[in-house]
Amino acid sequence: MKRGRPSTTTSTTLALAPVSKRSKGLSSGEGSTALATTVERTSSLAAANLVLSGHDDEVTCVAFAGNGRTLYSGSKDRSVIVWPVYSDTICSIGHLRGHSSAVTGLACPSSTAAAGFDLATCSADGSLRTWDVASETCEVIARLDDIVNDVAVLDNSSLLAVVTDGGVLTVRDARSRAAVFSVSLSSPLTATALANEADGPAVYAAGIDGVVRKYSLAATSDAAPVPLLELAPRVRAPPPLSALALAPSGDALLTRDLDGLVRVWDIRPFAPPIRELRGFTGPHGPEANPEMRPLPLALAPNAWLDAATRATHATLALGGSLHGSLYAWHSGSGEPIYELPGHTGPPIIATGAADNTIVLGEIDASVL
Repeated sequence: MKRGRPSTTTSTTLALAPVSKRSKGLSSGEGSTALATTVERTSSLAAANLVLSGHDDEVTCVAFAGNGRTLYSGSKDRSVIVWPVYSDTICSIGHLRGHSSAVTGLACPSSTAAAGFDLATCSADGSLRTWDVASETCEVIARLDDIVNDVAVLDNSSLLAVVTDGGVLTVRDARSRAAVFSVSLSSPLTATALANEADGPAVYAAGIDGVVRKYSLAATSDAAPVPLLELAPRVRAPPPLSALALAPSGDALLTRDLDGLVRVWDIRPFAPPIRELRGFTGPHGPEANPEMRPLPLALAPNAWLDAATRATHATLALGGSLHGSLYAWHSGSGEPIYELPGHTGPPIIATGAADNTIVLGEIDASVL
């Protein structure tokens, strides 16, 4: 198998109190820079910040495998690169090719045995694919006559949700390839998520109208699906939404809009009528950069983060900006606790950007 270009490392330190201290050096290889100084370390990453280079065009999406040890990055160059997260010299260990246009979304199952695949991808070419990463082969689950903007997978299941520019939300079984749910809305959809809830699986969809809608997958009626829940900020014209993510507890939902605001919502069945728990703004917002757009980002699965999230709904709120940094806030206090710099143009956090690179960074659990 061909190995990709090695990563470069940055010596930027994190603005966090350390939980441990150690000196870690990298063997210098082609295209890599050794970390020569002692830094405060909180994970087994080869360096506090790592810059991964290998794509020939903008990085559009990133996702961690369920075990957190593999990172996938999708790009406008129509490919997905597979990276090992913990390695002294990080080189790509796989290159997945098959899409004929930009890769727009990635989803990793929590259990590959239950799902029947390692990775799901969607693309502007209208296709939804699942991958066997070891063999670098894929199966086409569906071909849609539209740009597919995002894909999500249901935990311990083979169900996949996709949303399109034409406003169509569809849930399919990757094993049978059959559609088990579909609804058409009047405006483009940009993000989706699937959740196992007390009354059965549910799917969430968000789009440029600034509204998040929840639908039950357990409904058996032949009538047009009706949202069980709608979330929107209390403003006359909600800004378009670009991403959403569910807390592992299923109690909270995080949204990110194109105005640079990250919000956390209470999605419990009997929550108060006003469900917006908190909004997060910072130097990533439109005031700092009128041309701001969100960075694709991923948060690695991590036991203590899951425990913290269950206790406080959504311990980390994440947002990225075009000027090159990822920001994290504590959802309880609203205080900014982390900045991951590095783009030009544990948990372990990864971001991608228009400079064709991915940045990996570590965060200190003691600040949560």
